[in-house]
Amino acid sequence: MMVLDSRALLDSLGYEYAYSEEPGSEPLRTGVKFAELLPQLSSDWLGGERLYEHQLKALEALEDGKNLLLIAGTGSGKTEAWFLYAARNGRRVLALYPTLALSNDQVQRLARYCRLLGTELAQVDSPTLQAHSRAKRRRELRMRVRRSLVTVSNPAFLLQDLKRHASSPSKSFIVRELHSFDLLVLDELDFYSPRELALIFGMLRIFAEMGWKPQVAVLTATLSNPEELAQMLKEVNGRDSAIVTGRPFKVSNRVYVVLGKDLEKVRRSLLQRLEEVRRLRLGPDVEEAILDPKAFRENAYRILPILKSAGLDVEQPHADPLEILAHYVDDDGVTLVFTRSIGKAEELARRLKQTLPRERAGMIAAHHHLVSKSARERIEEGARRGEVKLIFTPRTLVQGIDIGSVVRIVHVGLPDDVREFWQREGRKGRRRGIPFTETVIFPSSKWDRELLSRGLSALQKWMSLPLEKAVVNRDNKYTLLFTGLFKLVATRSLGLRVSEEELKLLHELRLARGRELTVRGRRVWQRLNFYEFGPPYGVKRMKLLEGRVEYLQEASHVDVVEKLQPGCFDFTSDFLVTNLRVAKGRWVTVVEEERATGYTLYRHEFLAQAYEEYRKVKSKWGEEPNLWRDYLRGSLRSRVVCTLHPPISGFGRYLEVPYRVVWIVESDKIRPIVVGGRTYAYRLRRVVDVPSTTMGRYEDYSYGRMYELDPQIDLNLARLGLALIKVVLRRVFRIGLKRISYDLSSVGGRKLLVLFEDDSAGLIEKLDWLEVRGAVESYEPDELDEVLVEVVDEMAHMKLVETGFRWDIAKAHALAVLDTIVSSERLRLKLRGIEVTVPRPSRALKLLSLDVLRLPLTEEGDVALTFVALYDGEEAESFRLLKEFYLIDKGASAVMQRVASYLDEGYSLVVHGLERVAADLERGGLMGMKALIKGLVGEGRIHDTSQLLREVAGVEVGADEVASYLGFEVTYTLDDVRREHEESLRRIRSLPYSKWLSFTQYLSRKAQAYLEERARNIYLIHLALKSVREGGIELAVGEAAA
Repeated sequence: MMVLDSRALLDSLGYEYAYSEEPGSEPLRTGVKFAELLPQLSSDWLGGERLYEHQLKALEALEDGKNLLLIAGTGSGKTEAWFLYAARNGRRVLALYPTLALSNDQVQRLARYCRLLGTELAQVDSPTLQAHSRAKRRRELRMRVRRSLVTVSNPAFLLQDLKRHASSPSKSFIVRELHSFDLLVLDELDFYSPRELALIFGMLRIFAEMGWKPQVAVLTATLSNPEELAQMLKEVNGRDSAIVTGRPFKVSNRVYVVLGKDLEKVRRSLLQRLEEVRRLRLGPDVEEAILDPKAFRENAYRILPILKSAGLDVEQPHADPLEILAHYVDDDGVTLVFTRSIGKAEELARRLKQTLPRERAGMIAAHHHLVSKSARERIEEGARRGEVKLIFTPRTLVQGIDIGSVVRIVHVGLPDDVREFWQREGRKGRRRGIPFTETVIFPSSKWDRELLSRGLSALQKWMSLPLEKAVVNRDNKYTLLFTGLFKLVATRSLGLRVSEEELKLLHELRLARGRELTVRGRRVWQRLNFYEFGPPYGVKRMKLLEGRVEYLQEASHVDVVEKLQPGCFDFTSDFLVTNLRVAKGRWVTVVEEERATGYTLYRHEFLAQAYEEYRKVKSKWGEEPNLWRDYLRGSLRSRVVCTLHPPISGFGRYLEVPYRVVWIVESDKIRPIVVGGRTYAYRLRRVVDVPSTTMGRYEDYSYGRMYELDPQIDLNLARLGLALIKVVLRRVFRIGLKRISYDLSSVGGRKLLVLFEDDSAGLIEKLDWLEVRGAVESYEPDELDEVLVEVVDEMAHMKLVETGFRWDIAKAHALAVLDTIVSSERLRLKLRGIEVTVPRPSRALKLLSLDVLRLPLTEEGDVALTFVALYDGEEAESFRLLKEFYLIDKGASAVMQRVASYLDEGYSLVVHGLERVAADLERGGLMGMKALIKGLVGEGRIHDTSQLLREVAGVEVGADEVASYLGFEVTYTLDDVRREHEESLRRIRSLPYSKWLSFTQYLSRKAQAYLEERARNIYLIHLALKSVREGGIELAVGEAAA
């Protein structure tokens, strides 16, 4: 096969480009041929191939009766390794793939091998079962499964079938056949989220208790902890595991980043205008790039927009993909052109066809889910026969379509996710005989221009990011949640015994009472599905066109909440969401979308208001408003702001409710910022509210934990520090940017951090946060990290810009946050392992615990509620005081007298964080109380539990966290109060001042209940820590104890 050399093509057309070459990879070969081990393969090309070393090792491990963990990249022959074992030894296989669409090429190869052996392959999933709905056809399918050597399915179908089996075994299909399978294959393990992995291993545990303990082969490109996975498999089937690694097969690959035409000509023109450039007073790096041809080419996407925004009339880099793509029609191989939307794929295919003669235009095709299945199959077959040479597609050809003659991947705009980039790249060079492959990148989207605006090295570093590692956690409580629910549902039909650990978790989550599911428990069981928590079917999406309706691919329930609210742009269809249909219980059933025309915008009032505000913003910037153009450029995008209710003390319920929709508008112009001799490009942004009605909700179960930060920390800088932590987790630990999220808030004088997981992984509890701290401390950020911070948190990126890109400030605040997390987590783990005796509280102990909470009702804080709670060992009482501007509540004197009466009886005072309590009293206008408390310090009559904790354990941790770790009763949390406070503020904004107090009564009740319980717990913490110190229990949790 001859492959057209794009380097010669680009040179001939006058394009500048960045070029790099990736070497090919050839796994080590053995001297053993496939046909020697399996003679039936002699007639197939595979029969004459020698096994890779990792394939032979895998075969030997399986024939030794071990489980197999095979870790190797795409094109490494993982499928053939286990198939050899099954065919040679007559082992019937159930092979699970993430989706059968993703695994089309593996399934086709397996079907071919089975035909050569004279046996069959059966495919069982929901569409197959629906196609065999009649009893006769269902029996035929079951008989085919029983005849087959290999049955392929997916975990989502298996979970649904297992749930049917739980309530009525006769209604299941594949689960009834499990005992006839000898080998279970889990392919592409790295495709699954942590929650999905937890469900897979929950199913394995259930199968084991049902008596099915097959040999297991796990195939994956990456895995963070293979030893832990091996131990999990041994617990399931009692077998040891062999961990085998291998290199993939791939030919050498040439990478071109097309930068534009005549860049050298532009550079030379700037050389003639160097004095003009100097007068702009930009950083020295701009002039240095103009003087150096190589530096200019690498920084063109950064330098030229900066010069233009500074007022210099200069040509911008531009490349026309069609001018280049037209030449690939003459290539021997197939070129796949990936775009970011269906609209772009159709547009490019249509425009390219118009430039070609009719007989050659037929060699161009667009391939996506709106094209009928039969048409897509014709396109794929045409590509295999050499009749179709260019295929334009947004995503469908990422999903496992096997066209062996693909020699080139063209990216017209890069995907945001590096995993999707590598999935695209994995479609090419899959056959021997291809001399080399090519990757051609045309920067066209906001994302790749953002990368290039930091210099070519940022783009190259992003492309070379390693894939996120699959995280398998044997302690993930999502597994327990599933197995516990299953056993309570299946008690009568299967008689499985629920464990104490499972029952305890279900009781804590209020999903079971005794050994029966509650109403909530039954609802959770119904909603618990593989890919998301919700109904087993997706949400219908409809395009409303002139006089007709066109159905789109179904959306997930979480995508509807987070991306498809009214007023959102749907980037997969390039339409606007205009309406949602909602069923009982806030579940959305249909998403309606319309083209973003003037008629659509003004037909819907909420869109018209947002559009006029957008026009106003653009006008203020001196720019022409063009909504469609700005959307296509990526300078106008929608975002759903959600109200999150994550768990805050470990594993629990996670709720996400859409709150409002906004449009984020970016200026066409760039504001140059010079820091340390380097010129950075920053675009002005404005947020436009879309006054639409948001609908729907998404819930699940996951992990979260709340930490109380140092009251002195700046929350905006803490946000920047947390964004840096997430970047370090991605780049050092290969943990995805979306795996751990955070929420920061201030309640009175207390600063709160909630870490949570959108997808239950258990990482918050499993990570060694001290190791993370060390990695952050030694980390040196680069140009890619600035982009990643913006991806993680746009507000944090704005703070980074404000600081002048001071990474040292970001790092200092990241370390401050990590110090809090490390202290809290180490104390939690330490207290979990010991038993602390707490003396019985009593007035006879002459101790009075006191705490304060101040909740401002105005931004300036001149109107605020201050709550004071006391606990004397037997009773708790609380007071609500209102500070209005300079007026102090008359009730302040009653509080003062109450405390003084205790002190007169010889009581000592117990607080947690003396300075914080004193500051809150002062801000609440209780100056006399503050002076009284300060006076007790000199008398030795005040006990600060935070100081006592430092003495006993060497850490600073909030009282609520300590109480939780010691197992004290915690009914309300500060987060509950914060949410009620935010809701009260939202309500009173539109009310006259005279009505404010009446609309804060519920807030007051919740705040007082919380503070009374907290005062009691501070009292108990003091007794517990004294008991630890007097008992000589070692509680040090610093580095020495690690």
